[in-house]
Amino acid sequence: MPRIDLRGFASRVSRFHVKSVYAAMLMVVAGGLVVPALVASYFLLVVQERQNTVAELNETLQRNAEILALGMQESLWNMNTEAARPLVDSVMRDPSVVRIQVRGLSDNGFIDVRAPERARGNVLRAERRIMMENERIGDVTIEMDDLRSQRELRNKQRSYALVLAVQVTVSLLLILAFLRKRLHAPLRTLAGFSDRLSRGDFDTPLLLDVPGELGRLGTQMEAMRVAIRDLFVDVKDNEMRIQGLLAEQDAILDNVMFGVVITRDRHVVSVNRRTEQLFGYPAGSLVGRPSSVFFLSGEDYAASESEFFGRLVRGDDTSHERQFRCSDGSLRWCMVSGSSIDSGRPELGNVWVFADISERKESEEKLRLSATVIEHIADGVAVVDVAGTIVTVNPAFTHITGYEAEAVVGKSWSVTRSSRHDQEMYWAMWRQLSETGFWRGELWNTRKDGETYLEWLTVSTVRDDAGKVTHYVGVFSDITRLKESQEKLDYLAHHDPLTSLPNRLLFNDRLLHAIGRATRVSQQLAVMFIDLDRFKNVNDTLGHHVGDELLKQVAQALGQRLRDGDTLARLGGDEFIVLLEDVDGSYGAGQVASKMMALFEQPFMVAEHELFVTGSIGISLFPANGQDANLLVRNADLAMYQAKSRGRNGYQFYSPEMDGEGVERLRMEALLRRAIERKEIFVHYQPQVDIQTRQLIGVEALVRWHNPELGLVSPVRFIPMAEDTGFINQIGEWVLFEACRQMRRWDEAGLTVPKVAVNLSVRQVERGAMTVLVAQVLEETGLAPRRLQLEVTESVIMNTGDALAFVHELHAIGVGLAIDDFGTGYSSLAYLKQLPVDVLKIDRSFIKDIAVDSNDEAIAIAIIQLGKSMNLSVIAEGVENEEQAAFLLRHGCTRAQGYLYGRPVAPEVLLEEWGNRNDERHEHAGRGSGA
Repeated sequence: MPRIDLRGFASRVSRFHVKSVYAAMLMVVAGGLVVPALVASYFLLVVQERQNTVAELNETLQRNAEILALGMQESLWNMNTEAARPLVDSVMRDPSVVRIQVRGLSDNGFIDVRAPERARGNVLRAERRIMMENERIGDVTIEMDDLRSQRELRNKQRSYALVLAVQVTVSLLLILAFLRKRLHAPLRTLAGFSDRLSRGDFDTPLLLDVPGELGRLGTQMEAMRVAIRDLFVDVKDNEMRIQGLLAEQDAILDNVMFGVVITRDRHVVSVNRRTEQLFGYPAGSLVGRPSSVFFLSGEDYAASESEFFGRLVRGDDTSHERQFRCSDGSLRWCMVSGSSIDSGRPELGNVWVFADISERKESEEKLRLSATVIEHIADGVAVVDVAGTIVTVNPAFTHITGYEAEAVVGKSWSVTRSSRHDQEMYWAMWRQLSETGFWRGELWNTRKDGETYLEWLTVSTVRDDAGKVTHYVGVFSDITRLKESQEKLDYLAHHDPLTSLPNRLLFNDRLLHAIGRATRVSQQLAVMFIDLDRFKNVNDTLGHHVGDELLKQVAQALGQRLRDGDTLARLGGDEFIVLLEDVDGSYGAGQVASKMMALFEQPFMVAEHELFVTGSIGISLFPANGQDANLLVRNADLAMYQAKSRGRNGYQFYSPEMDGEGVERLRMEALLRRAIERKEIFVHYQPQVDIQTRQLIGVEALVRWHNPELGLVSPVRFIPMAEDTGFINQIGEWVLFEACRQMRRWDEAGLTVPKVAVNLSVRQVERGAMTVLVAQVLEETGLAPRRLQLEVTESVIMNTGDALAFVHELHAIGVGLAIDDFGTGYSSLAYLKQLPVDVLKIDRSFIKDIAVDSNDEAIAIAIIQLGKSMNLSVIAEGVENEEQAAFLLRHGCTRAQGYLYGRPVAPEVLLEEWGNRNDERHEHAGRGSGA
């Protein structure tokens, strides 16, 4: 076979490229047409147009600055942002404007408007002085970005480039059409031949019969094809044999359940598919990586190499369990073993085999944890086999039953069985276990000492992989004391602790059942509401212990006038209620009421005091006056108030005329006046916090009223009523005392509340003498004046004549003052400046929609800035989400209260919640100092 001179062939091809007509024409086209066009386009489209764009944008920027400087003179002079806003908005409509800032000489932010966040280019800035009568009154700054100008420039450049491309394309097509006939066909034949050679087709000959240099090239390439074809015939036979062997090896390695890794010079040279799946690497990505890629750290790899390379040299067993790192950083347990390619030099290359044992390790860990839990759990655990024999028990089983594990293991599960249950109950338990695999319930069992106890037992079925039952697991706890406590609590929940009579809950339950029975047999019922007249006088003059004893004697006397089937209950205070079943209408009820009125004609001897007490009774009948329990009780209550309004010491039957708003209001007023005496009024506290640190800075005391009949009455209902009737003064005085006393209780419990805020009503302010009352409260409770803050609404401050003197008197004794609901009234800033006010509270109505209402946002910012300018603290009310809190903090308001930080809660709840947080802070502080 003749030898091919490849160097000579390359030299001839190079000379052909230089001398050929096709190459020369391409060089002429590139040098004479394309390059000049590109150079000219660059200077025209890039340099010149960019300069024009920058000049135009700068001109617009300067013009806008001049317009704003002129347009802002009047508005800035008058500090009228509303007048300036239209001009700013009109300029901001230009998408290129990024920011407009107008400042006065005092460097206060008159207007600062920013465009919404978006993609921006280079930002240009222009500043102008704002002159008024040749006097500088401020500055205006405008910023514009060139993003839109750059986009327009790029669009223009693309248009020019398209035209140029069309021109160059047409010229090239004309030139190529000229060259096609002479050069295209031969070159296409040669290119097709070259492609066949690159695809390995050495059998198809080159058919090119042209004169000249292309003909000579074709002849040489045909000779080369023949030579390469003969060479590949020999190589192909050997390659097929090698590929067959490699395919067999890869198939074996890729289908084994173990990962196989081959390393050389501490780098991975080959892995099977299982290795990539095991450690989560893409196919082929492990090859070339260092061997340490599987290990937890470089130190872990070095320690492993130091230990196991020695074993490989000695020929010892290298099998061991170890954690390896996957591609995502997770760890996986594997059993690994290896061998050296060169037994004397393991560092040159090794073969390692990995077996995944993660599931086994997890199972072992779960078993260990389960055993630990069962060992230390407070509930007793017993495992029983299908024959009912106890297999194992935990220590809690011994603690509850008294049986040691050795005494019950191997014995029947009935070793603790008591005689309180019949056999049928146990059969029912086993039937349910057989059907559902689960049983739960109460069971009486016997301890080792013979004492019976009640346990709450849960039994679960354990099955093997085939679904066959192998064991039963019983978990139980001793609920004997709990059951006794529940029974006691149930009695206390349904009976009055003073008189042992049924309470409202039990009475309502009996009334509901009685209505059901009466409906079925067409009987009549009567409900009698009894209220002792002027009973408060007994408590006030002789003491509550005498009043309690009197109530017990009255209850006993009332019960003696009733039949065995009737129900007498105490609703609270001096109120009793009677249920008469199967009564003979108004006649029968009247007879019983007369007996009770006769009872009150006799004196009661209490603590050597002869006491006369009378009662007012209201009666409603079923079904004439109502067919549900609540309506019957309500109507009897209304009738009782009618009896009181008619001189007391008598009884009245309900009539429809007693309904109406007036009666309801009278009733609520009467209930409200007795609310403090009956301890129905209470105080909840809502935390006030530092927004940034979430630290408690104070609480606001909020009065609440829970009436047994009306339920929880909204302050919106009873506060206006209390103000109308003047009872707000008693409520306010009680709340002030209670809030200060509670602050002292928190101090004793270890919770430091910096300040408590108490609301004052307009009636309290108008009444006067508040300063004397506040001083008395502080003296009696021992609370520091600085820890008490009184809150009055904005309207009270502005509309009360002597508010200024009132506020200064409170300030003189050291008490703080906060203006509540600020922004909802009409404040005089000049008047406000004279007041020693400490805090402004932003009304919740401005906070609610602060994220979506620009007006609320502006008002809130204005109040915050006003507070800063007057050195006042600002607290935002009604903060309910993090977005509102972030807005307030961003604008300088660092204090807030609202549902985000806590609802109004009872004092013990607040102590539990915030006391734990204080403990955590002290604990962290202690750790920090220790470190």
